Amino acid sequence: ATRLRQHLGLDRGRRVAIVGFGRIGSALLGYPGFGARGFDVVAVLDSDPAKIGAPAGGLTVLDAAELESVIAREGVDIVLLAVPAEAAPAVARRAAAAGVRAFLNMAPVLLSMPAEVIVRHADVAAEMEVLSFRLAESGYVPPLAAAGAGQSAALSASALEGALAPGDEPAAEAEAGARRADEPVPPWLAIVVLLLLLGVVGLGAWIVRGVVVNKDGATSSTRIEIEQLEDRVADDPRDMKALLDLAFAYQQAGRYQDALNDYDKVLAADPRNTGALYNKGIVYRELDLDDKAEDTLWDVLEIDAAHPLAAAALGEYYAEKGHYKSLIEAVRPAAESNPEAADLQYLMGLAYENLGRRDWAEMRYRLALQYVP
Repeated sequence: ATRLRQHLGLDRGRRVAIVGFGRIGSALLGYPGFGARGFDVVAVLDSDPAKIGAPAGGLTVLDAAELESVIAREGVDIVLLAVPAEAAPAVARRAAAAGVRAFLNMAPVLLSMPAEVIVRHADVAAEMEVLSFRLAESGYVPPLAAAGAGQSAALSASALEGALAPGDEPAAEAEAGARRADEPVPPWLAIVVLLLLLGVVGLGAWIVRGVVVNKDGATSSTRIEIEQLEDRVADDPRDMKALLDLAFAYQQAGRYQDALNDYDKVLAADPRNTGALYNKGIVYRELDLDDKAEDTLWDVLEIDAAHPLAAAALGEYYAEKGHYKSLIEAVRPAAESNPEAADLQYLMGLAYENLGRRDWAEMRYRLALQYVP
């Protein structure tokens, strides 16, 4: 247990400030689980003069205008934002400028923050939409609706999975039942999602470098020269991190055979290294070795079914081929584990749309829009 707490960074405790002392803020302050998990609420702030100075669970509500000085004085690590949506971005920017690097955002608005700032969005409405979609996708029928229709309250899960089994795409049209061919997903919805995704690809591209090479994020700078990495590997051939970085540098430089050789060396030492496997699959795609790329990316998903990059790469490949059931099989675990991954939700929507499942497609597109900044 001690080692787990150290791994999660809980051995030193985290100092928390709650900004916004309305219903949500007061509920957060009263949550008993914080202390047991090493989170110490050291400050509560609000901008309402009627609340400033009021007692709050052993603390006193402070003026939000003093946010920066409170952060410095109390050594705040994490800010819980429980303010209205229109106020959240400004408050978050102020707290980040004061040195806070982690936020739990309870406001129904997505925050655009510097890359070094960690933000978790607790959008209750979005989570309810996810639950609603999962119910629909599972075949659940509300009891009242089932009674009114004179049918069972549960649909056959085996029939549902059979309809989505890879390999027989034409069967999905019949499975769609009374779904009309002239009821497509609104074109604007798919287009908006695609354009927004393209817009954020550039913003997130530098993050991918860290995820691609090492899922823990412990990577060398992309600006390290190939010569420097070659020297490091020559000095210590057992330095797998340097070897992995060198393979990626070769890949970026278009030296694909050198990259494959070094990825193979990494995998000889660690066959379950998903960073090396994923990048090897991408190199195969660059070389138009699609069968090898497909097999290698599936190797990644066999190790980690929720690997978002491997799932996205396979999903894009199957979308190009028109193999939409295979797309769903590859992408669904990662899309469900990473609901904020808009590209995965878009791919799922694209597959469902092409399989004639308009309602499921629209839900996936809307999920994508929830998480596109």
